[in-house]
Order: sequence, then C-alpha cells, then structure tokens
Amino acid sequence: MAEMDEREETSRAMEEQIYWNQFESTKHHFFQIMANSNSELRVPKKFGMKFPMKLGETIKLRGPTGDIWRVKVVKTEEDVLLRKGWPRFVYDHLLNEYDLLVFRYTGSSSFDVSIFDRNACVKDLRMLQDRFESKPHFFKVMNQEFRSKLVSY
Repeated sequence: MAEMDEREETSRAMEEQIYWNQFESTKHHFFQIMANSNSELRVPKKFGMKFPMKLGETIKLRGPTGDIWRVKVVKTEEDVLLRKGWPRFVYDHLLNEYDLLVFRYTGSSSFDVSIFDRNACVKDLRMLQDRFESKPHFFKVMNQEFRSKLVSY
C-alpha cells in the first residue's frame, strides 16, 4: 500500500513538472467561483506561486465581449490578489455569486476570461453589447476611442 502511494505521488510530481515547465505558458488556465466579495479576487495559490514572474503589477483581462480591463495585481507572502480594476470587471460583466470564471493565460500578463452562470452554461452577455449599441452615436464614438486606448495601453 505504501509503495502504491509513493508511486502515485511520484507520478503526480512528474505531471506537475511537465505541466509547469514543458507546456507553453499560454496553455495554463485556472478557474474561480465568484464569492460574496467583489472587491478582490484571489488567484489560486498554486497558479500564483508558479506564475509570479509572469504577472506584472497590472494584468489585462479580455472579457467575452472582447473588451479589455486593466487590473492591479497585489502580491503578498501568501496570496496573489486582483484588486484595483477588478470591481469594475465584476460590475461590467454582471457577475453574481457562484458564477464560474475560467482564466486562460495568453502571455504578456494577459488573460482571456470565460464566464459561466450558476447553471454551468456560458453567461449570455449579448445584452451588454446591445446596451452599448443603443447609446447615441457620440457615446459610441467616445467609447470606441476609449477602448482603443485601453487595448494599446
């Protein structure tokens, strides 16, 4: 029995080493389930410990609509937290408790974020684009200029 546990542990350690050291970094994902707090998001410890050198002080999150949000990263001895800018991402995507977010690292401190509702279905965010499209032309132009600055920032 002890020999089986030792082999299993060795196998897990090898899988982990291959995952972190031999896969392209753009293949790395993590997920989080939204809790009560919308002021910050805690990056899973394992991901935060393996990726601190790749996460700058600010990361870019590309939401399902293709827009980009800049979010400040706070690193403590124990955690990596997403703070300033995170509440806006939550608000803009109408995130609720138990929504599931999948973060896919795309390189250069950037992530694509997929959002699923509490029923495990992709959250329908078309209404966000509809809301944007229904604004007067002046606001559409201003918002497009603002968004292009965010992308190039």
